[in-house]
Amino acid sequence: MMLVEYLLINILKAISLGFSIILFDSVMSYLGLGDLLFKIFVIWGLIFISNRTTNALNIYTKVKHYNDYQQEVSDIIQE
Repeated sequence: MMLVEYLLINILKAISLGFSIILFDSVMSYLGLGDLLFKIFVIWGLIFISNRTTNALNIYTKVKHYNDYQQEVSDIIQE
């Protein structure tokens, strides 16, 4: 259950950051400010989203294959 909550939180953070990027773009376009700030914000957002997503997928993979790992360790101990 905690894994599902963790994954949902990461999904919501990624979605909210995506909306923030869209909102920031709208505000910058309306105010006529430079594109450099927007590009920096987008790059930062993409790095953040990919980092969160990669971490979440790594944890999910570890949890998913935990029983296999536990069995492997148990077999080694029994030898």
